[in-house]
Amino acid sequence: MQGDEYLLNDDGLAKPSYPNHWKGKNGLYCVGLSRRGLYGANLDAQNVAKDISTQIYKDVIDMVDSKVQSKLILMALQLSYKPLTLNQLLYFITIKILVYANVEKRGQILKKM
Repeated sequence: MQGDEYLLNDDGLAKPSYPNHWKGKNGLYCVGLSRRGLYGANLDAQNVAKDISTQIYKDVIDMVDSKVQSKLILMALQLSYKPLTLNQLLYFITIKILVYANVEKRGQILKKM
């Protein structure tokens, strides 16, 4: 990869120190190279998944107006008696946005997923 000199050292391990070693610049991620075994790779993968879902959430929320945003968040919070995980909340809000979005915006949202 060109321009990845900030990400990996000569040994092939992540240059940034733990726990911030998994996220690089320009959307590059470094998973499992922290010398922490399967547990470390698992944590890295979870961090990457959360980061990607947060980015998708921000992109999707930016596509709808504030009235729809607040309505969707209230609906998501009222949906369950138990707390939702972040991924469940993001999934629910994304589905509801697809329902409320017009056809052009719906296509833009689906391309990002």
